[in-house]
Amino acid sequence: MRTPFLPALSAALLVFSASAQQPDWLVGWPVNWTMNPGMPRHVLAASPGGALMTARLDGVTQLYGSEVFGGAVVHRLDPAIGQPLWSCGLGQKVTVECGVVDDSGNVYVAGQFMEDMALCDGSTLGHSGTGLDVDLYLIKFDPTGAPVWMRNLSLTQPNATMMAALAFDHTGALWYATSDFMLTRISKVDANGNDAELRTIDGGKTIGGMSFDPWGGLYVSGGTDNGGFAFGGINPAQPANEPYLMFLCRFKPDGTGDWARFAHDITFQYPMVIADHAGHAYLGGNIADSTSWGGIWLNGADWMSATFLAKADSTGQFLWGVTSDPVGGTITGDMEAGTRSCLAVDGAGIPYLTGSVRGVVDWGNGVTSVAGAVTDHAQTIVAFDPDGTPQWTSTSAPTGFVSSQTITCPANGTLYFSNHSNDVFSFPPLQTGASGVQSFAIGRITNPSTAVPEGPGRPVLIAFPSPFTQGFALTPRPGSSALVHAFDTNGRLVHAGSYHDDLGTSWPSGLYAVEVRDGAQRSVVRVVKE
Repeated sequence: MRTPFLPALSAALLVFSASAQQPDWLVGWPVNWTMNPGMPRHVLAASPGGALMTARLDGVTQLYGSEVFGGAVVHRLDPAIGQPLWSCGLGQKVTVECGVVDDSGNVYVAGQFMEDMALCDGSTLGHSGTGLDVDLYLIKFDPTGAPVWMRNLSLTQPNATMMAALAFDHTGALWYATSDFMLTRISKVDANGNDAELRTIDGGKTIGGMSFDPWGGLYVSGGTDNGGFAFGGINPAQPANEPYLMFLCRFKPDGTGDWARFAHDITFQYPMVIADHAGHAYLGGNIADSTSWGGIWLNGADWMSATFLAKADSTGQFLWGVTSDPVGGTITGDMEAGTRSCLAVDGAGIPYLTGSVRGVVDWGNGVTSVAGAVTDHAQTIVAFDPDGTPQWTSTSAPTGFVSSQTITCPANGTLYFSNHSNDVFSFPPLQTGASGVQSFAIGRITNPSTAVPEGPGRPVLIAFPSPFTQGFALTPRPGSSALVHAFDTNGRLVHAGSYHDDLGTSWPSGLYAVEVRDGAQRSVVRVVKE
């Protein structure tokens, strides 16, 4: 049966009526581990409607290369106070790599395991190997915490070595991604957990994230080399003489390849991607060297670490990019991206970034992340508007070491964040953990002031859906006095007149530029009809 949650005396629950951009609760669990505090990793995820889950290590029983295996516990959390609604143990030689929860409270968790895995209800997931052989698992729990189905993915994918990502599509179906460092397999599962559809990326070395837009387009991000890249029936050209690359690619809703974009790198990394409500893609992660996404140049780390955030539209055009280490000036600090999911986007398309900061990082627009001296570590959360302008930061108190791990948010913008630290973790006005004890902590910021102001000039014009198959709409909706002109790629005028919500229904497939003029204001947006 499911095990009830009995908090240890060293675990903390602190609730506070905090002001905007401060946590109003923190919860923490000790982790029985005394070595490198940057190695244990945990999972945290929220659904658009506000359901919350976590999967965490409570100790380490096996150090295997750069991986730590141990006892793991899955919780569905009460978003109001952070306490588990139910808990389920997953055995003693497990990693937790990915987790998601839907609005009904169904929880999915995936990772690696050695030896047979014993679950809290007495059931067992069999292991296919012996000794230090590693298998991949995927498990579904219902809203009450009862295991619904469990799979040893290595039985059907014996070459897969990495459990890479989980995501829901626009219909609510679950997809999972695995990789063997040569081929990435992205699989849809049915209600019984069986594979129902398969997509592949040949040449995808690492996968940082995958995310579906509201119409079924799928973005995938990760690392690759210049040895060839193929997905969805297309082979996009890669930059020459680049042994390491980051990539962002898009599958069309029917599973065919749409486009891929590449950026210079110096190792195989795990950039994270999230699609917003309008079909744009936010991309974030560590940046080891100066690089360019779609012609937008980003400075690399001048000291140890740097973090970037960029935005692309559904046609693959990058709109803007920012980095924690702009060029010029003296070194005042640095930032390492959250190790699990450094990026979150709310229902209004507002992106948030988290990472571990040292010293002072100046984001511009009067927004800074301040951890103190350059030897101090803290977790920082940075909010941007949809145009990439920094709006605010919220940063914990400095501590000996903190590994920022995840930020996640429902559509309403409430923020949940997590980290692993080797000492008391303090995020004023709250703290959790114990002196000299490693622990996993989760916090909530209820009112993050997500209603960021418009930048100077006109608001950004957005077309949705794009790509579209029937008609599309524009937001902000043009007024009755606005004039709308649309041109195809040959410059031919295909529409001239007032605005209506089903533009494009009679247009042939292709790329179009849509111009809206209202008095002295002029806005242009690109749309694609499939």
